[in-house]
Formats: sequence, C-alpha cells, structure tokens
Amino acid sequence: MSPDFDMVVGVSPDGDWEWGGCADNVQHGYKKSREFMDAKYRKRSDLKTQVMLHNNEAGRLVLFISISLFLFYFFLYDSS
Repeated sequence: MSPDFDMVVGVSPDGDWEWGGCADNVQHGYKKSREFMDAKYRKRSDLKTQVMLHNNEAGRLVLFISISLFLFYFFLYDSS
C-alpha cells in the first residue's frame, strides 16, 4: 500500500490560495527509505521478513501522514 502523495496539497479555508506543499520531497524520502530499508529483505519470503517489511511500511506511512499534516497546518496558520 502506497500513500496518496496528492494528499500533501491544501486549500485555505477562505479559498484564496492553494498550497502545493513539499509533496516531491516527501515522495522522494518515502521512495528512498523503501529502497534503502527494504533492499535486503525483498528476496526473502519467510514470516519474519514479511513482518519486518510490514513494520517498515507502517513506519513510513506514519511519518508521511505526520509530516503532511504538520506542513499543511504550519503553512495554513503561518499565513494568517
């Protein structure tokens, strides 16, 4: 399951501006993390490896959502 990188876009409550955010940076970090952290586990299929890959993905998703929400609210309230 990959995150929806379009989620890192927001519109101000009054509709005056649209924030494009850091989607490229977040997406790049997500992909690089996947390449680096999962590389040694990709060729194995035992249960321990599958749990490790699942946990790595869960961690990436938590960071993606946290960073996305932080950046969205930072720019939303910083411009007020």
